[in-house]
Parts: sequence; structure tokens; C-alpha cells
Amino acid sequence: MGVGDRIEQIVEQFTGQIPSLGCGCDEYLQQMNEWGPDGCRIHLAEILQRFRVEGRTKKWWAKLQRAVPGKKSVYREVLILAIHDAEIT
Repeated sequence: MGVGDRIEQIVEQFTGQIPSLGCGCDEYLQQMNEWGPDGCRIHLAEILQRFRVEGRTKKWWAKLQRAVPGKKSVYREVLILAIHDAEIT
């Protein structure tokens, strides 16, 4: 399981929505799978910036933010969790 796959699962688990369906995110999630955990660490700032931009327009990011109370921004936490999970699977 790749980093992008894991992000897709996390979003679906907490929001009930699949981020890659109809939003144009599927290519980027696939790119993250190709980079792998190490590549995603190298591209961390780029990925987080993309998440912030997407977060302004995608309702599922707002739902995810509300699902994890107490966090100023859930983007980094989701990415770090997905990287970790991709390494151990």
C-alpha cells in the first residue's frame, strides 16, 4: 500500500468520501505512491502546500479537520501517518 492509497483510506474512514473520485486528486495520490515514503518526505513541503490549496475547495478536507479536534491543521498529521503506514505494510 502506497502513501497516496493510505491517504485515500484515511479520508474515506473519517469523512465517508473518497478524495480521488471526481476531484482530480487521483493523479497526485498516484504520484505519491510512486514517490514512496522517502520521496514523500523529500516532497513534504510541496505535498502540504497542495493539501492546503485543496483544503480551501474540497469539503472532505474540512470534514477531516472537524473529525480530528484539537489540531490546528490536520494535513501534516495525515501525511505523516500515511508515510508511516506505507513503510510498515
